Amino acid sequence: MSYIILRDSFGQGLQTISKIGLIEIDGRQLEDYICDAAEAIVEEDDQYASVSDYEEDGNSPMSETLVICEVLDKIGNCKVSNVIKDALYNRKNQKEQEEYELYLTLKEKFEG
Repeated sequence: MSYIILRDSFGQGLQTISKIGLIEIDGRQLEDYICDAAEAIVEEDDQYASVSDYEEDGNSPMSETLVICEVLDKIGNCKVSNVIKDALYNRKNQKEQEEYELYLTLKEKFEG
């Protein structure tokens, strides 16, 4: 399995971590990248020498700050690429149906 690590900004959504970005991490490397992510967040602040110092100063613990997302190739029994294609196809058809219904309504109003 593969993962990405993000930072919860507590109110501003999820953000990438400067030194890691959106790279896909293999499960065997996850622990190293978690430590790297925590250290990168601490380094961004420039006030703290370690993760412990950072957390002891009242900042949110890294266990709440770091978000690990699994990169999926399937959702249920369907490939992600098929789920995306289906969603886009369905949205296009829905929009065309709404436009057609509006056309019929306007046609009836002005011609009928």
